[in-house]
Amino acid sequence: MQFSTATEMASNICQRLLDKEWRSYANDLDKAPTVEGIYAIGSAINGVVRYIYVGLSINIHSRLKEHKNKSQTLAIDKFVKQEFAENEGINLRIKWVEEANVKCVEGNYLNCIRIKLGYWPDYNKKHGNVC
Repeated sequence: MQFSTATEMASNICQRLLDKEWRSYANDLDKAPTVEGIYAIGSAINGVVRYIYVGLSINIHSRLKEHKNKSQTLAIDKFVKQEFAENEGINLRIKWVEEANVKCVEGNYLNCIRIKLGYWPDYNKKHGNVC
């Protein structure tokens, strides 16, 4: 699909991610693809999933595993590890969109997500790249 502007591309990515169904982080991690794209981590409380982090990776599956298993210094990594230690990650949800070459529009799609959700994901401390 061709886009005329970075904003148009970011808006498309944003909407596709929001439209995806949430999956269980604990049970569906192995279904995450080993390709480049955008992913979201959510926390389910009383049946409502709140976006807590949106990231990008050249390998979605590996990055989601890193959030769960590796010693990282990011707050989202600590939160995910704590959730798995306390309750096997039962409340955590994941979703993703496969998309290449998105680093330069990261700030744009994060802003789109903020606008559409009405809040900034709790663990996104930076506002993303714009090239």
